[in-house]
Amino acid sequence: MGRADFDRQFILYRKNLHAEIERFHGFVAVFVQLQARRGDHLDQLNLAPAFFGYVENALFSSIVLRADKMASTVGSDGWSLARAAIPRDAAGRRSKRR
Repeated sequence: MGRADFDRQFILYRKNLHAEIERFHGFVAVFVQLQARRGDHLDQLNLAPAFFGYVENALFSSIVLRADKMASTVGSDGWSLARAAIPRDAAGRRSKRR
């Protein structure tokens, strides 16, 4: 892999990571809002308790799965936060430790 290929892959990875972080933040914001407003909107939540229960469970599952996906050692595309943190040379090879 040459420098240009590495740069293209890194830019794509950074773009995808940014999108994933935005989705994660959105799920967390909605989940926190549901938890915070539970007391003062209990009547509305009780109109369809099964629906809101499923929504809450789905949000929580999405939050956990997305956090795991972002922190996993290697994703399906071979990239991860842990891999990005490893120092690499211009060709994308791991740098030797000093």
